[in-house]
Amino acid sequence: MLNIGGLKEGIVLDHIEAGKSLEIYYNLGLDKLDCQVAIIKKCKKQ
Repeated sequence: MLNIGGLKEGIVLDHIEAGKSLEIYYNLGLDKLDCQVAIIKKCKKQ
């Protein structure tokens, strides 16, 4: 189970069309940055 305590600095993109997350990842150049990126799919509320 993944537990995310909170977001102190950053951006959240929500409700991305199925199959588009990696396209967005590369288009934003996130692969070239030295930072943490989480791509979470089918996340259910607890």
